[in-house]
Amino acid sequence: MDHQLSGQPACAPSCSAARRIIRQLLLVAAVMAVAPGHAQQQQQPVLGTWSHVGMLPGYTEMFVADIDNAGRIVGGVWGPGGASTSVLYSNGRLSEIANLGLPGGSAADISNTGYIVGGALDRGDPPRTIAYIHHPDGARYTQPGPPNAAWSRASHVNDVGEAVGTASLQYPGSLDAVQSAFLYDRNGQRHTLGWGAYTVATGLNNAGQVVGQGHRPGSDTVRAFTWRNGTTIDLGTLGGAIATTAGINEAGQIAGTSTLAGPLSEAPRHAYLWDNGVMTDLGTLGGRDSNAWDLNNAGDVVGSSAVDGSGLFHRAFLWRDGTMRDLGTFGGLGSVALQVNERGDVVGVAELDELDYKGNPVQHAFLWRDGRLIDLSASLAASFNDISQIDPYSVHMNDVGHITLYGITAGGLRGIFLLTQVPEPATWAMLLAGALTLWVRLRRRVGSASARLATSTGTVRHGPREVAA
Repeated sequence: MDHQLSGQPACAPSCSAARRIIRQLLLVAAVMAVAPGHAQQQQQPVLGTWSHVGMLPGYTEMFVADIDNAGRIVGGVWGPGGASTSVLYSNGRLSEIANLGLPGGSAADISNTGYIVGGALDRGDPPRTIAYIHHPDGARYTQPGPPNAAWSRASHVNDVGEAVGTASLQYPGSLDAVQSAFLYDRNGQRHTLGWGAYTVATGLNNAGQVVGQGHRPGSDTVRAFTWRNGTTIDLGTLGGAIATTAGINEAGQIAGTSTLAGPLSEAPRHAYLWDNGVMTDLGTLGGRDSNAWDLNNAGDVVGSSAVDGSGLFHRAFLWRDGTMRDLGTFGGLGSVALQVNERGDVVGVAELDELDYKGNPVQHAFLWRDGRLIDLSASLAASFNDISQIDPYSVHMNDVGHITLYGITAGGLRGIFLLTQVPEPATWAMLLAGALTLWVRLRRRVGSASARLATSTGTVRHGPREVAA
């Protein structure tokens, strides 16, 4: 209990409020500091809270394309008669993205600064998709695709609003339109990427470096490339004829998959990490093939790899610091890692040791964290116990740890479910330390003010109580 004695400086209501807040923080932090050990002992970690993001009126289905670090979700909804539109979920509200004023389409990506890209559907004659950039202010749009394109769609955007995508273009000497990758840069300039025809962009970083793959002129095989400052660089291969890309990080490292030496139809394929002109073979988990699907800024790569000579079963892997790690399954034979974030968390899909009614292995979405495989599908089902269907391959994750899954409940609730995770133990430790620091500063501030007042009132402070001099 706080005692306000005569002659003590009025610590204002804000000080008392601050004390109460700090006590609450200390209590919560202390409880949570103990909780992780209990959760680990039970092997049932409390991930957080699942919630349904809702559905726009008149639509029945929704998919997620991306989720940024603020928890904003973009994707698309569709309904009867082929109706569709781009959507944004932000601050607990699902809303339509205006789509250049056109009535259809879907979003493909969102940057951490709020730029959104995708394709708007023009239902003219003939109907076509038009690439768009939706600006963070919500009022401006840009059409980044080539103006002469038969159709275009933007697929990735960085934090400064640069976007890459694919467009259908007519090239001289060609009777048919061909697919080409494009970049819309920060200066409003449009660039055709790769070697022109038959190329696709798979990512870009905040420096405007782009990755993709396509056919080189005169060749029927696909090669990986990076586009930097107007120059297309062939990434090479691991000795074979084909290479593809999965993504690029802020350091300019690129993950992908390449064939090894051998006849095209028989050559093994391995995941690789390309760094400053050097392509490193990441190997396998003991089998013939491996594939990369994502990487983070630390150079961690995730994907799947065969585990034996049969090649029938692939397991999810995390490649870190030169070592490929098997992430395991839920008792089944196969798994695949789809995404890794900046915390080093991995999401993907793993098989259980059971079959569905069609005789196929049951698959669940997973979260791998600190050496432990956590069943996301089971976590969602525990929160919505009437859920009848979960699509494990719909899993998406941001760097904060928010996760999305598509599901359907027996009661007819369908669409996207969002997991908002509780802070990690390290976060609570930081909270505890911060609360203690605030408490010490508050005590010093009050003590200093009391001393100044005592000089003029004759009040002397003796420990916890005050007496008249």
